[in-house]
Amino acid sequence: MLDGSGTLVTGGTIVNPQRRTSGQEEVTQINGPGVSGTAIDGGASRRITKGDMVIIPAGTPHWFSEVQEALTYTIVRIDPSRVVALK
Repeated sequence: MLDGSGTLVTGGTIVNPQRRTSGQEEVTQINGPGVSGTAIDGGASRRITKGDMVIIPAGTPHWFSEVQEALTYTIVRIDPSRVVALK
């Protein structure tokens, strides 16, 4: 986390899961393949702030349930199939 703070939830079960289709711009330009939902049921909540690092294994549900300050963070995603276009 480069700046800001929020509550990150990891684990649990995705509520109303919807698989992102391969042609969606969100898949090809931003996030890659995966599942989106409206919330997470269960999971562990933790407040993260500037200087924190979180490693989230592939396939683990995660989302920010609350954002206390605007977030600036870096994401590293492994994309061996080269689904997301390089910029």
